[in-house]
Amino acid sequence: MKALVIEKAADRSLQDLNFVEVLVPTSAEHGGLIKVHSPVDYKIIEGVVSAWPYPHVLGLDVAGEIVSVGKEVTTWHVADRVSGHGDLTKNGCFAEYVIAPPYELVKNSSFCVSCEIATRDLCGTLTAYEAIERKANFANVNTVLVHDAAGGVGSIAIQC
Repeated sequence: MKALVIEKAADRSLQDLNFVEVLVPTSAEHGGLIKVHSPVDYKIIEGVVSAWPYPHVLGLDVAGEIVSVGKEVTTWHVADRVSGHGDLTKNGCFAEYVIAPPYELVKNSSFCVSCEIATRDLCGTLTAYEAIERKANFANVNTVLVHDAAGGVGSIAIQC
């Protein structure tokens, strides 16, 4: 399969990225193999992570369709449409296929939402949710100001 990779740690710009042939990952017992329809986050190359193996496949957020699942996976099935937020320390989703554990995935059951939109909105939605529901303490607060409500995170935050 083709994948967009960083070939060595010294590669730090978009010009250093290359499409290469790599093996299709094998489905782990606790994960699913996803046929990628829409990956995001190629700019991650600008901040190399020390834990990356090389060559390293880029991509953090993905939308696609499950094509196989490990024998320990009970919550997902072949043909499920999913979106996911990956792990920076592992190979990413800028490839034709990627392995993802169930806890990184959400069901994209609406056929009204394209894979591109599902992938694009995932990071902003997760960021807004984390900030409002998990980090902030609104116990005694009646009003919250959301700066830049026209951006990806802000437009979701004002809906919470």
